[in-house]
Amino acid sequence: MDDEGLRVDVINMSLVSYDTFSGPCDDTMTAFSKACAEAQRRGIVLVASAGNDGLVGSMTLPACYSSVMAVGSVNDSWPLRVSSFSNRGPLLDLVAPGAMITSTGLRGGISTFAGTSQAAPHVAAAAALMRQ
Repeated sequence: MDDEGLRVDVINMSLVSYDTFSGPCDDTMTAFSKACAEAQRRGIVLVASAGNDGLVGSMTLPACYSSVMAVGSVNDSWPLRVSSFSNRGPLLDLVAPGAMITSTGLRGGISTFAGTSQAAPHVAAAAALMRQ
């Protein structure tokens, strides 16, 4: 719980930096990094999309923070494979369906997109269900 009594169990971050990192990047954008570390210390699960550059061995920020679960995309068809656009490597924690995901759209209706920003909410939702 925060100071206002609002309970936060999981935070999904579908945002990325232009820079990529092959190792933990906790010393980059330190205010953001410290905020993520403090949230994790308070028991909040932090989930972030790994990025859509198709990089092998690199992640974007904030997925490269050690306090954040980095999520990549898999194609939602057999055989399951990491999506070609998904960043991957040693910092990648999990993968989830992220290729051609249909969901609610802006201003009503539905939209279909592909990307690690489509995969990360699957992991965040699963974490929220586990916390329930």
